[in-house]
Amino acid sequence: METTYTDKMKEVMQSVYEMADNLDAKGIGNNIPFVNPEEGLRGAIKTDILLFLLRLTDKEKQISPDCRHYINDCFGYDFGELAIELARKKVTESNLPQICALLPYFILLDKQVGGNKISSVYVQTLCYLALGYIKEQEHTSLEEIVRYYRYSAGCIQLIEKTLGERVDFDPLEPISSDAKEIIKSAVEVDRLIHKPEDDPAIKGLEEALCRIISGNGGDEDSNPISELLQTADLVKDPGDGSDLPDEDTEQGPSERLSSAMEEMDALIGLQEVKQQVRTMVNVLQVRRRCHQLNVRRPAITLHMVFTGNPGTGKTTIARILGKVYKESGLLSKGHLVEVGRADLVGKYVGHTAVLVKEVFERAKGGVLFIDEAYSLTNEDGGGFGQEAVETLLKLMEDNRDDIAVIASGYPALMQEFLDSNPGFRSRFPFVIQFPDYSGEELTEIFEFFCRDNEIIPSRNVLRAVRSHFETEASKRTRNFGNARAVRNYFEQMIMNQANRLVQCDSYGKDELCEFVMEDLPKKNIFMPAPGQARRTQFAVV
Repeated sequence: METTYTDKMKEVMQSVYEMADNLDAKGIGNNIPFVNPEEGLRGAIKTDILLFLLRLTDKEKQISPDCRHYINDCFGYDFGELAIELARKKVTESNLPQICALLPYFILLDKQVGGNKISSVYVQTLCYLALGYIKEQEHTSLEEIVRYYRYSAGCIQLIEKTLGERVDFDPLEPISSDAKEIIKSAVEVDRLIHKPEDDPAIKGLEEALCRIISGNGGDEDSNPISELLQTADLVKDPGDGSDLPDEDTEQGPSERLSSAMEEMDALIGLQEVKQQVRTMVNVLQVRRRCHQLNVRRPAITLHMVFTGNPGTGKTTIARILGKVYKESGLLSKGHLVEVGRADLVGKYVGHTAVLVKEVFERAKGGVLFIDEAYSLTNEDGGGFGQEAVETLLKLMEDNRDDIAVIASGYPALMQEFLDSNPGFRSRFPFVIQFPDYSGEELTEIFEFFCRDNEIIPSRNVLRAVRSHFETEASKRTRNFGNARAVRNYFEQMIMNQANRLVQCDSYGKDELCEFVMEDLPKKNIFMPAPGQARRTQFAVV
């Protein structure tokens, strides 16, 4: 079947989504003010590109059904007619000060990494999508084409001016040769009247970049985005599908696999869990050797269930498994996407399937971690949890070659989850039980927090903390917080220390780096109320 222009644009958008997921995994999206944490950079990119396309359209023109279908098909997301019209109203009535709100941040990323890979790929994506959008209109005016060129040329000019590197792309390049000459003439006339850099929208873009760079007293190296940058695997070029080098490029798969196992071995406790993961790694290594020698072996199911109380390291192990699967050749990316019921279950008919599919797209090539998965089936009716389950099972079957789904939750409730649908037991054949931490292990976690924050507890403090943890561990309930509760306990001690020190006439580094008996919590905060405990990276020592 012949590939259409829209099909090509779907592939381009998928590459940009992968770029967004990689940046989100590094925490970049959290430091861009208008990025919704629930939607991440993917959601911000959809909105940014949609507003760019709508800005090209003449104000008096209606958005045709073909244009709406083109937008939804390319983005893999149904905006709906009302959503597009509201976005159009935002463009035409609010006079947005700039085009491409994300571009300044991508330029800053390139400035820190070197080159212009991220920003130039983003602008090329805008250009190709814009030309397809213009083509879908019932009547395209020459003004719209010229506006497209002015905006895209202005973006490219800003990239080149800021980064000092040429963007090897002409915005008119994708246009057919018979129309190109007419458009070039119109563009030249427009240049005499409007220089791209004089356009208010483009000037707003440059001003936004200046504000971002100088947001911390003009020191761009202190920008919070800059602090999170890594040069590895940031973007996938939609032109040829090539990736930037992976992290630790000098290491081969075996070395990176060993590194992931060392990260797991450094975790406190979890001995039985570690042994199960090692067994799985051994099976994967033997399977790889069988493949090399053309020895037949049954396919391995990557999906599994993690059961355990909060704070027992389930998410941490899931993240390590993603790395293990990638280096074993079973997953293409190995990243972790963590979701809950709210990310999978919609609020109206038809919404749930869209949410589940979108989550699967984000998780392709990696691990989809469903926290409190039992909540999908444990409902009193009226919800759409069952629709989420059915969609989930179908997508697990359709995408079993490049995704690992891990369902997680309390032990008893996860058993009910597995029994709630005949397809679950066969699709989740492996169940790993995460035990609660012992009093001694909880004390080790507390000591880790102290070391990580350059604090030395006195002997009396450490003795009291150990006694407290052992007592609490012996009477734990289902809501026992494990390492998360230790984090809460430690942070309460930090606050008590601060309250004590501010009463002193003076204090130095020695006082700041010491816990004394007075800093111990006066009340039992060891077991937080359900839903109040926070996730923590306690386990990585």
